[in-house]
Parts: sequence; C-alpha cells; structure tokens
Amino acid sequence: MSLRLLIFGAGAIGSLIGGFLKKAGFDVVLIGREKHVRAINENGLRVISPLENFTIKIDAFTSIDEINEPSFDVIFITVKAYDTKTASQEINKIVNGDEYIVTLQNGLGLEDIIRAIIRDALLIRGVISHAAMLREPGVVEHTGLGDLIFGPVRAPSMGIIKEIAEKLEEETKMSAKIVNNIRSYVWLKLLINAAINPIGAITGLKNGQLLEHEELKTLMKNVIYEGLAVTRKLGITLPSDPLSKTFEVAQKTANNKCSMLQDIEKRRKTEIDYINGAIVYQAILNNLAAPVNDTLTKLIKGFEATYLKTY
Repeated sequence: MSLRLLIFGAGAIGSLIGGFLKKAGFDVVLIGREKHVRAINENGLRVISPLENFTIKIDAFTSIDEINEPSFDVIFITVKAYDTKTASQEINKIVNGDEYIVTLQNGLGLEDIIRAIIRDALLIRGVISHAAMLREPGVVEHTGLGDLIFGPVRAPSMGIIKEIAEKLEEETKMSAKIVNNIRSYVWLKLLINAAINPIGAITGLKNGQLLEHEELKTLMKNVIYEGLAVTRKLGITLPSDPLSKTFEVAQKTANNKCSMLQDIEKRRKTEIDYINGAIVYQAILNNLAAPVNDTLTKLIKGFEATYLKTY
C-alpha cells in the first residue's frame, strides 16, 4: 500500500513537492487556498520544471475538515513560518501519534512551536533550497534546482522518510538525502535566506541581479558574517561555506524573485522575524551584535507596517 501524505500549505513550494511526491507514486493530499485548490481539482496540478513538465491529478482541499479520511503516514508543513501555530492546531485535530510531521519551512524555532501543540509528534526537519512560484492557480513553476534534505528532531526511525527520499530520486530525479546534523543545514539555509531575501525585497531585484552590484554583494557578506559569529558561539559547524553557497544559489535562481519580494509585492506579511530577526535574537542571547541584520529586519517591518497598517 502506498504511503499517504498530506501537504499542509500548498503554496509554491508545497505544490511543487506535492506534485513530485505524487509523480513518485505516493498518495498525496494538498491543503491550499481556494482558487488554487479549485483549479487543481478541475484541471489537475500542472508542474513546469527543468526536471520534467507534467500535469497530474491530485486531491486538494481548503481545510482538513473537508477530508473524508484524514489519516496520514506523513504530514508536511509548508506554510509560512508565522502560520506554524495555526497549522499545528489544525493538524493536531487528526494526529494519533504514529504519523511523521515534517516541517519544510524557512526560519528558526519552528520545531518548538510545533512540539508545544503536537506534543508527541514524530518530528522531522526538512531543508529545501529549490525555488518555485505559482504562475497562476493550479500551475507551479520550478524556477531553480536545489537540495532537499531531511533530518530527525524527535524520531525513533527515519525509515519512512528514507523511503520517500529514495522514491523521489528514483522516479523524478529530484535529489533528496537524509542527514543526522540537520541543525547545521537549517542554519546554512537561514544565512542564505537572510542574505538574499530582505535585500531582494527592498531593492525589487531578482536573485541574479543582486550579484551585479558590488555594494549589494558586500551587504550580503556582512549579513552572513554576523550570522557566522552566532554559529561559532553556538558551536555549530556548517556543511559548506555560506558565502559561496549564497552566491551559488542566487546564480542558480537568477530569474527568480525571492519569496520575500513576492510577499512585499503582494502586500503580505513576510517571514523576516524568523530569518534576519532570528539571527538578531540569537545574537542578543549570546552577547553579540548583529546591526546589519537588525537594520534589514526593521526596514522590512517598515514596509509591512505601511501596507498592513500596523503602525
């Protein structure tokens, strides 16, 4: 019997992963926004990717309450970081303690939010550096190839997750792997996001365009240096050099608008508190200074305050 998987938060990344998991042969259910869900149910989910273009039939709903048999082997949380508490409360309605919960989100501290609500969660952290955007309802575009990495937070076994990773690679060519030091990968992704997202959002530039300006590259470096000071204080060894990795990611996703820029353009709340704001918070806890990250956090929150009328 095929594993049954729930993607809670079928935006761009959630839809991309959901589409590839379905393509790999798993029984997948999506939870997403109404227009996107309606288009998927009417026409299937269309995936435009450098790996493969395909349209696939997949069950999609706007709420867990709409699902007739809400029982799953693995639940992926792919909502924005600030929606983690609400998502966890919804998911907690259907958990029985046997399913794996995989947070595939940006930012720090999300595991703590999930475990405070889903207390017995078999919790896995996922780190994804693929880029994607919703071209229109029902259509997700894979705008940049990257990595998909899973690691245990609180899980007695990684057997099911290993099966998912292997099947993804075999059936779709999307690389996926299991690591034991997932915290190191979380911090690496955090520094990459911190260096790209707010600067892209403030300037309105696509990822590749950031690399065309030496002033902006210097700013990106300073963001990373502040984060590295925190990782050293915490005793975290990163799996690769975050500076070269950031420039590599920006180049690989050159034509992509970072998610924070997309949020700003759509006048939505951003994840700044969980990215640059989280670096500032950890710096303060460890008696360090992070003035560049602090400034970028305040600027983005200024944008939010203007269009969300929170001042």
